[in-house]
Amino acid sequence: MSYQERKHITSIFTSLLFTLTYCMYVFQQYQNGTLDKIDSLSYWAYTVIIILSVKIGFNILVQIIFSIFHSLLSKEKQNNLVDELDNLIELKSLKYAFITFMLGFLMAMLSAANGMPMYVMFNLLILSFFAAEIVGPSSQVYYYRRGI
Repeated sequence: MSYQERKHITSIFTSLLFTLTYCMYVFQQYQNGTLDKIDSLSYWAYTVIIILSVKIGFNILVQIIFSIFHSLLSKEKQNNLVDELDNLIELKSLKYAFITFMLGFLMAMLSAANGMPMYVMFNLLILSFFAAEIVGPSSQVYYYRRGI
C-alpha cells in the first residue's frame, strides 16, 4: 500500500470518527428536545464555524501524527513528488466530493424551502460537508488501486 493510500485511509477514518461523534451529539440533543428550541440563526452560524474549525484542526493534527508514525515505522522518507496521475486522481476525487456536497446543499435548501425547522437545514449542510470529506479520499483510494 502506498503512502498516498495510507494517508487517505487515515483521513477517511478520522472523518468517520468525527461524523459519528457529531451524529451522536445531534441525536442526543434531538432526544432531549433541545434542537426544536434553538431556532436562532446566529447560534447555528456559530455552531458551523466552530465545527468546521475543530474539524480542520483535527485533520491537521492527525495528518502530522500520521506522517511522524509513518516515518518512524517504515523508515522511508515521505515522497512529496506529485506526477500527472496524482493530479488526475485528485481532480476526479475532488469532483465527486463537490458533487456530494452540492447534493447535500440542495437537500438543505429544499428542506428550508419546504418550511422545515432551521436545525434540519444546518444539520444537512454539516452532514453533507462530512460526507464530502469521506467521498473525496475514498475515491482517491479507489483510483490509486484501480487506476484511471
